[in-house]
Amino acid sequence: MHSRAQSPARSRNTAYVPSPRGNVLATGTVRHQLPELGTHASHVVLRRLTIAPGGSTGWHYHLGRLLVLVESGELTHHEADGTSTTQRAGTCFAEEPGPGRTHCGSNLGQVPLTLYVTYFLPDPASPLAVPVPDPDTA
Repeated sequence: MHSRAQSPARSRNTAYVPSPRGNVLATGTVRHQLPELGTHASHVVLRRLTIAPGGSTGWHYHLGRLLVLVESGELTHHEADGTSTTQRAGTCFAEEPGPGRTHCGSNLGQVPLTLYVTYFLPDPASPLAVPVPDPDTA
């Protein structure tokens, strides 16, 4: 589902938006680089992320490719160009890395959103996400 409607994540008001809660479940280092997962992907992190109703990840991008599985709830994935998609429980999708792939994830539903995210990162010191300003206010 694609939409250009204004979302809470893109809103300019100062209302409180709950932050996601995440638990790293496992990490590991790849012995050989995995070029199919991005340049120099050598570290893998598996994380369970919960976003409360009305919550958001905030605007960000990643340094490596991600694989995301929606366990419960619905994720609204906002793109910097103003479009959005909705991913429902049981769906899986990939996110591409880099500052050209700025996005924000929101839970616009009434129940908690739970995601399992596998990060393929350049090295163990890589951040899971790089925060950026909201494109509407930047």
